[in-house]
Amino acid sequence: MNEKLLSSYFRRHLKEKRINFIEQVPFRKKRIDFVIYEEEDNINTFELKVSDWKSVFNQACKNLLFSDKSYICFWYTFENRIDMDLVKRYNIGLFLIKKNKVLEIVSPHNNNKYLKPNYYKSFKNKILDSIHNENLFGN
Repeated sequence: MNEKLLSSYFRRHLKEKRINFIEQVPFRKKRIDFVIYEEEDNINTFELKVSDWKSVFNQACKNLLFSDKSYICFWYTFENRIDMDLVKRYNIGLFLIKKNKVLEIVSPHNNNKYLKPNYYKSFKNKILDSIHNENLFGN
């Protein structure tokens, strides 16, 4: 298993659900694996990793700076590595990916009780600008 294959399973899931998404959205010095941009400027971010849950957890926490919901997507055979209490405490969503199934294990609440509204709006506008400037709409 590798991230490219994991991404293909998640991409197929989103397409089957008819969910509009954007891949590899640039933000500062990184790229967000998947972004779902909904009406009313709601942004949901998804970071995928095969087995390194700490790395993907850190990425998902950083995405909370500007996203309404931030998710970890993880290969199902490594589920036992994830600290579920930590995921829930930091309000991170969790999907487990299996070849033909994508299961939501933890559903987060809407975010941003941690930042001042002006910071949140500034980060969110930067990610929206990045999406529009890169012309990333349309799957």
